Amino acid sequence: MAALAQSVTREALVNEAVKSIPLPKGVKLSQIFFDSDHAGDLALRVIFSVSRKNPLTAARLRTLAKLDEKVADAVRPLQLGALSYVRFTDAA
Repeated sequence: MAALAQSVTREALVNEAVKSIPLPKGVKLSQIFFDSDHAGDLALRVIFSVSRKNPLTAARLRTLAKLDEKVADAVRPLQLGALSYVRFTDAA
């Protein structure tokens, strides 16, 4: 039961940290979840959907890359023992 409570608390903290990041225009938080990476280690997956209405210019790509860094910076203090992986998908 304690493991379940810890998991719920961990997920709530991660949600709060990631949702506190201001998102660029046309970007929405789609999903946050834990799973394993290719080596079997704990991984935090954060998926953003990106609107096609905003063209992918060099400046836009830099903004999205910075969002990846902001996610890592937001969850680092939580000491999750997991690497964060950010993925961008087309908005439906």
